[in-house]
Amino acid sequence: MAIPSFNLVGEAQRKEFGILVNVGTPSARVWERQGFKIESASLALNVESESVTDVNGENHNTVTTLQKTITFAPSVVRKGSALQEMLIEFVRKNELDKFSSFEVGIIWGFIGVEGAYEMDIHTKSTIYPTEIGGDSRVNLPIDVSLGGAVLFGTVDKKSGDTYIFTEA
Repeated sequence: MAIPSFNLVGEAQRKEFGILVNVGTPSARVWERQGFKIESASLALNVESESVTDVNGENHNTVTTLQKTITFAPSVVRKGSALQEMLIEFVRKNELDKFSSFEVGIIWGFIGVEGAYEMDIHTKSTIYPTEIGGDSRVNLPIDVSLGGAVLFGTVDKKSGDTYIFTEA
């Protein structure tokens, strides 16, 4: 498998790394980009590894788990966010199973070419609010844990209101 080159002039800008949540269905995806009015959000790579020393006295390390998570905070409840509406409804009705039913897309806008940027869709991701409330506005910070099978492909743009994903 060939490792793709970065398509950059200089350094990658944060806006080129996009997190999308499907608020539609797997057969009729409606993508909502996350990060509105959030100044910093990073995909945390929580690594677990194991080390063994063999009979020859040599150490060997193996990565056993790579859990990818991201937190969006603060996140003010706003008109037009289908994801926030869904999450509040799940909380109100105690529909816990629905928190783990999301498709989350990662746009790698610095990999690929104009109109065909690399995108991964994690098909069984978990998204849940960590609290609801705040001072002058209602905040709804969320945690996202990527999971499920991963679909690899490309997306037609780095940002916008609609995205077209083409599976590889």
